[in-house]
Amino acid sequence: MATDAASLDCRIRENLQRVRGEVRALASRHAPPSASSPSATSSAATGAAAGRLKVRILAVSKHHPAAAVAAAAQAGQRHFGENYVQELVDKAAQLRELDLEWHMIGHLQSNKVKQLLTACPRLYAVETVDSKKLAKTLNDAAAAVLPQRNGAPLRVLVQVNASDEESKSGVRLHANDNPDEKTAGTSGDSAVRELVEYIIDSCPHLRFSGLMTIGDPDPERTPGTFAKLAKLRLDLLELPRVRQVFAPRAENVHGRAEGKRAVQAEPPEGNEHCGDSDAERDTDERFELSMGMSGDMAEAIKHGSTEVRIGTAIFGSRPAQPKSRS
Repeated sequence: MATDAASLDCRIRENLQRVRGEVRALASRHAPPSASSPSATSSAATGAAAGRLKVRILAVSKHHPAAAVAAAAQAGQRHFGENYVQELVDKAAQLRELDLEWHMIGHLQSNKVKQLLTACPRLYAVETVDSKKLAKTLNDAAAAVLPQRNGAPLRVLVQVNASDEESKSGVRLHANDNPDEKTAGTSGDSAVRELVEYIIDSCPHLRFSGLMTIGDPDPERTPGTFAKLAKLRLDLLELPRVRQVFAPRAENVHGRAEGKRAVQAEPPEGNEHCGDSDAERDTDERFELSMGMSGDMAEAIKHGSTEVRIGTAIFGSRPAQPKSRS
């Protein structure tokens, strides 16, 4: 058993080192324009300083055992994503002494929110908000665990179905482009704007942190999917209320405190914020674009991704699991 554990630790450490190297190279290649460039947008609007593109590696531990997560943590990884509430809750409980940052990246039902926040009150982020109902439920649940969060709001990303697939969750961008088509509710860019503004204006215990999408399964269409999200980000940053969220704020003590804690926890070789050479990694002042996985992270980073969700390239193939999950 000790040999198996050592082998797992070694394999995951090597995988992480390889992924970090790849992401670091891609981030360097696709650096944002310098502040002196005429086409550059101010850092207050972009939420990212000029220089290297800062890309977080989110290790997706779906279906992998807690031992694999612990091995990645030992190699310096701190941010982990889970698709199912029960898996996230179980692993967070088993590994609570490691002080990890957990992200919910799977479809989240409103009736599972209380369970998630009660069991994991210091949840780092929910990246799959796609309705006002879910946003309100998350806001109420975050309010109930505010003392455990030291008063910090819960980070949320709005999930966008940029590939416009029926089977995917998220706000669909172009479902109702036909003006003659009458449907209940809204869809498209305006629906994303409406949801973002609702979170900012009506959910004081949530912090809107950016957008998330899943690339198109057709490799030829994947670049277009990521380009849509990048454009949507720029469009949203034209809105004063959105721009204000990402303006540098000296009073943002919660984000800065958490950023410092994460940096101190990482060993020198374990930099999961690839391309980030700054000692202070306060990502609460940048507009996040969570897009790109093991197979399409190069295109995602090319289009400005600030977070790539990597599972197989770090942990290997996922073990088969029963279909009944929540």
